[in-house]
Amino acid sequence: MSRCCTLLLAMAPMMALSQTLPAPPTAGTTNTTQALYLEIVLNQRPTQQVIPVIQQDGSLLIERERLLEIGLPTEHLGSQDETINIGRLNGVEAQYHSPTQRLYIDVPAHWLPHQYHASTRSNRSYPLQASPGALFNYDAYISHARQGSTTASLGHEARLFGTTGTFSTTGVYRQALTGESGINEGYRRFDTRWEHADQETMTHYTAGDVITRPLGWTNAVRLGGIQISRDFALRPDLVTYPLPEFSGEVAVPTTLDLFIDGARQSSTALTPGPFTLTNMPMVTGAGEATIVTTDSQGRRVSTNLPFYISSELLSPGLTSYSASVGALRKDFGQRDFAYGTIAATGSYRRGINDYFTLELQAETTSDVTTAGAGGTFKLWRLGTLESAYRQSYSQGTTGESYTAGYRYRSRGFNVGLRHQIEQAEFTDLASNTHRHSNNSSQREVSQITAGFNLGRLGSLAGGYFDIKTDQDSRSRLLN
Repeated sequence: MSRCCTLLLAMAPMMALSQTLPAPPTAGTTNTTQALYLEIVLNQRPTQQVIPVIQQDGSLLIERERLLEIGLPTEHLGSQDETINIGRLNGVEAQYHSPTQRLYIDVPAHWLPHQYHASTRSNRSYPLQASPGALFNYDAYISHARQGSTTASLGHEARLFGTTGTFSTTGVYRQALTGESGINEGYRRFDTRWEHADQETMTHYTAGDVITRPLGWTNAVRLGGIQISRDFALRPDLVTYPLPEFSGEVAVPTTLDLFIDGARQSSTALTPGPFTLTNMPMVTGAGEATIVTTDSQGRRVSTNLPFYISSELLSPGLTSYSASVGALRKDFGQRDFAYGTIAATGSYRRGINDYFTLELQAETTSDVTTAGAGGTFKLWRLGTLESAYRQSYSQGTTGESYTAGYRYRSRGFNVGLRHQIEQAEFTDLASNTHRHSNNSSQREVSQITAGFNLGRLGSLAGGYFDIKTDQDSRSRLLN
């Protein structure tokens, strides 16, 4: 008997406590007003917020400011009243749970804030570190011919580096040990330059012997001068080409798993509302992404999304450039200091959007001026198309050049096509050094390259190149 009384006494406080909790509103409840403090659960996700709620005549009234705090948008709250009847909002369901003192609110998923998730780590750059030092690299070579001549050569690269940049020089010394002496005996200087890299702006400065940085449809030349260019290699964490984004919306807390070509890449916890998944793994070519969402009740939905990623494009707003000014270098490898007329070259690339990258180029000297424009286009999931047009002006004559190319990459194979036509009157800095008006001719270059992935057996690649002129000169190469 005493144990029964003790049990009743222990239960009494609990019964009293439970009687203090307001009952859930019913249709028959009238002329009652109660002030409640309830934890809000929005689309099955606890908000960890307790807000005041007025229960009046079977309705639940919440201050507009409180609804904005938990993430509901202003445009869907109806009138501008300071207090809103949550049950009268279109598309909203509200349920008061008395035992847990919670208010469960379900709203359309697109009402909630948009959330962005990256499937890879955030870009993180590490500052470059440099300390003073020096390097000397050499390569010795001796050859013996059947005629009895023996030749020795010693190539070198010397570098001095530190916080202010890198100074380097390269060259080779040749000597005939036996037999007749050659015209290239002695020391020949190749390149001497000073370089400095600014990681913060991704800018590369070069002074001395420089090689211009051409676009895919232009030619490089050697100059003795200065060069300023954008160098993305200074930021290896930066993805320069556009990556696909996968968007959707979930009504309840959900786990999203991303698979690329069947391999799981990431798992992300999503809160209710619209979402965008970006910064997927750094892959290129054609592939298929599979998004698997699993909600709190274990329901799974799988969606397949094909994609095509090209590293030949620049992300929207991203810019690369190169500008060089100096004297054209001649007889490289034959004379140490052979420089000609002053020339200037420049190239520019900018990502306009995910499907187009603009390319511009210009070069000029005292007797030749060339300018061109082109771009790379993404053909949805069918690859990329490259096209360019150049025009030159030299000695009162105008010439034109046209370039078109196509490229496609996938996990199993890749193929590339390109065709270029240069009129007989067309010239640029690279060809002007050895082309003369009396023997110039139209030039056409065609090339086809392809590669196949053979799995465990490795890979197979090949190419066909055809160069012909209107003077019955033709060269063909198959590799």
